[in-house]
Amino acid sequence: MSEKTYLFLAAFFLLFIGLMPSQSLSSAGDPQLAGLIDSLGIERGGTAELDREEFELFLQYAVDKKYNLFELLNLLALQLEPRGVRFHVSGDVVRASESSYDLGTAKIYIIIPINDLVRFEFGSTFGGSENAIDVHINKPYESDFYGFGTLQEETHFGFASVSLNYFHDAFGMNAKKMFFNFPVDYLHLYEFEEVAIYLKRFPKPKREVFWAVKER
Repeated sequence: MSEKTYLFLAAFFLLFIGLMPSQSLSSAGDPQLAGLIDSLGIERGGTAELDREEFELFLQYAVDKKYNLFELLNLLALQLEPRGVRFHVSGDVVRASESSYDLGTAKIYIIIPINDLVRFEFGSTFGGSENAIDVHINKPYESDFYGFGTLQEETHFGFASVSLNYFHDAFGMNAKKMFFNFPVDYLHLYEFEEVAIYLKRFPKPKREVFWAVKER
């Protein structure tokens, strides 16, 4: 093989690898997570209001798997949808759990303002007005958007649907830079603990590292 041919093949291989989609989560069908959900005994078509103990079962699962909060929510939503089950978690429960678990410190707060959280809901949409991820906060929220302008969130925001490693069709979330508005489009969990936030009408995603959930 000539040197030119070798270099061409090496460059092609590196390009091919670079174009391949890397994934944070390899499967939504983890039997351990399925067992935790089934242990709650929720019938199909039901909604469960998780108490602190139940919510912390899933946080501990995230600790064991080294998942961040977005990775945990992604897998839970995917497991709950085919079961026809939906979870509600109140802001009080989430805030109480912070005494035992670090949910990802300040970076998580930018997307999910936990201090203002009323509740979040996720799972089956029952074919109605629900979304895969619904977040309710007590007032409109504004924060620095990781050095890119300002993130603005309405009192109800979230994602209409999810697929493995993706949160699709964001609503109620807008990034503002100077006089320009860029609504959040979708999130891609492209590597463990790493999230790409895509904005409408902006060519490049905002990439951030969100640390895994940890015990305090």
